[in-house]
Amino acid sequence: MQGWLGSATRFQPSLPSFPPPSYHMPGPGHKKKTKAKAQRPQDAVINWPAAPDALAWNIRAEFICDILNLPAIKSRSALKQIHSDVDAVQRKLDLMYVQHDDLYVRGTVACIWGKLCCDAKLHDQLLRKGIIGKMVPLLRHETTRFAILRAFAVMSHNGSEQAIVQIAQETSEALIDVIDDKKDSDPAAASLCVVILSHCLLAAVGDKEIKLNVASQYPWKRVLKTMLDVLESPQSNVDAWVHAMQFLVGAAMALRSYYLVEPRAPQFLCALLHANNMELRIQGMRGLMRLTILGSAAKNTKYHDPHKLFRAQFPEHITEAFWEHGLNRCDILQHGACAGDYQKAMIQVADTLDLIDLGRKLYSFIYRDELSIMKGGFMDENNRPIQTRLPFLMWDESLPHCAKALRDLGESKTFPVGNMKVSALDMADVLTIKWYLITSRYNDSFNTAVAGLARNPDELYYYYAAGVGQANPELKVQYSRKGLARVKAGVKIPSAKGAMMSIEDNYVRLGLLANSTEHALWLAFDLAETQGHDHAKWERSLALFKIAFNDAKAWTKNAPPDNRNYGRVYLMYIITKLLWEAPTLSADMREFKISRIAYNEPDRTQHRLTVETIRKHYTAGVKLFAPAIAQFGSIKELAGANVPLPAEQEALYAWFEEDPSKHDSGHDVLRLSRWSTDGLELYACSSCGNASAVLRKCSRCGTARYCDHSCQKKHWVDGHKKTCKAVDGS
Repeated sequence: MQGWLGSATRFQPSLPSFPPPSYHMPGPGHKKKTKAKAQRPQDAVINWPAAPDALAWNIRAEFICDILNLPAIKSRSALKQIHSDVDAVQRKLDLMYVQHDDLYVRGTVACIWGKLCCDAKLHDQLLRKGIIGKMVPLLRHETTRFAILRAFAVMSHNGSEQAIVQIAQETSEALIDVIDDKKDSDPAAASLCVVILSHCLLAAVGDKEIKLNVASQYPWKRVLKTMLDVLESPQSNVDAWVHAMQFLVGAAMALRSYYLVEPRAPQFLCALLHANNMELRIQGMRGLMRLTILGSAAKNTKYHDPHKLFRAQFPEHITEAFWEHGLNRCDILQHGACAGDYQKAMIQVADTLDLIDLGRKLYSFIYRDELSIMKGGFMDENNRPIQTRLPFLMWDESLPHCAKALRDLGESKTFPVGNMKVSALDMADVLTIKWYLITSRYNDSFNTAVAGLARNPDELYYYYAAGVGQANPELKVQYSRKGLARVKAGVKIPSAKGAMMSIEDNYVRLGLLANSTEHALWLAFDLAETQGHDHAKWERSLALFKIAFNDAKAWTKNAPPDNRNYGRVYLMYIITKLLWEAPTLSADMREFKISRIAYNEPDRTQHRLTVETIRKHYTAGVKLFAPAIAQFGSIKELAGANVPLPAEQEALYAWFEEDPSKHDSGHDVLRLSRWSTDGLELYACSSCGNASAVLRKCSRCGTARYCDHSCQKKHWVDGHKKTCKAVDGS
């Protein structure tokens, strides 16, 4: 296919040809070692089969390969041939480049280098031989610019991270110069520059913050401005816009100091939250979470003295919130009432020495209030602990002693708790778990809870403890979801008569919801970070976001306004609500009632900083970037450039995309999914609702899915038996 290069000038180089070397046979005993000479091309003058400007780059490449006795790069066997003596191949190509100042020859050699870089091993070997330094100057010439950019695009998608970083180091300034010069006159070239920069610089930024105004080998300010200009313009190329978006999201953590002095950067990330496309909203929130993580502090859940809270003078709007929720259902009264009963129980046991009776009371207290077991003790006038006849000194140390007394009664022994009967062994395990939790022995608490669940799957505290004590977020979500499923199925929380708190308000259920929300959200973002083009990962990520949103919504609906976790969970509720409903919300976020109701400065957690960034930049970001986001977010499938290319450039694309190694990496295809909730049930357990990638299908109906056999058994009893038969027809 003939191609158009924008110039009708025919160029025929007139360099002298090299005479063949002459050899003289040495006499006996006079054999001398000769130095190996670099192999030269057979002809220093390239006699093209047609005018060079009338040939496509791939035709020229095949012609040069033929001159140099190189195999046509069209098959795996050709690559194996080149692998067998890559140094000799590179010497031929390098000499061809050096001996000719013809742009067509040099551009063709560069195209061959780019084609060879489709192979990852050849890619790194050739880069170590300095080919980038020979290719970059060709970007200045109209004749070779597009071919070199296409070669760099191939090279930026393949090879080791070190090699990709090398490309970034040697090409960044030149590529930005091309964008500045050609963004209006040659949008296809400018688009390729953005694609190359995005791929290479994302490999270069790393995970450590790059400080502002510190000397760097990368022009970060120019890069950021260029990317934002592309993102702001609805006339941008599709490829360029998507790659610029990916760069803004991926580099937010490392370039945090640059983003904070360039308001358009956080504004764009916030504006993505207003997109109709769900994937764009997830990308925007990912970027904001990355932007705030380095400036955040770990959560520090505060414990307040209930007596001080009781005496505190709350503002009127907080008092109104207490009354609206129900004052007797608020934590402040629960703390006070439970603390009084706890003290009475300790005074009584000092007289009776009945550890079994105390253990039964402690079991009830543990379910009533999360902070019911306090350190406390009997003190003298000098505030020193008094040793009584009890086997413990401080009150919280009573837990293991009472647990042992209850465990010695055996599993068959039960006690009434409200309208329920609880086995002594379950009581003992709950007391033991509480002791492990308050002494930070989380592995022990988890193991005890799992063993208890195997014996009694209706003891809800086991699910709570398993979620709190397990470090693996997958298991945290799984056990929390299983516990919530048991609540939904009608399992009650044991409570003494007259207890003021219902199961909806109980901290055990609220703890299951908070645990599920926090770790489902973490898992969802982790999957979104690593999903690539894996559709199943995207679907599971979506299911986890939905779980986090629903559980956060349920938590905020039922939790008392003075709950110590309220701020933490409400922030997650805002984040998940924006992911699911942002397009329906107002640009000023008036739907959220956010106010500070604490006397102390709240912890600067990642979630809090993310929400504060959104509140600061959301309105301005939507106004500035809405036109471009509306255009690109509405495209069902983004793949390739949307700028018409000349025929020879189309041929060049096709030539580079032919994979001689027959391995399709899939990197060069960009897609934005059209999100829906149609497939969510495929990734959620039909019993507990846990999202998993390894659910087992019901072998009978094929529609229900389960985490394990226990979930399947519970779902069967809870009603699937009827629906499964209906589907099966039996």
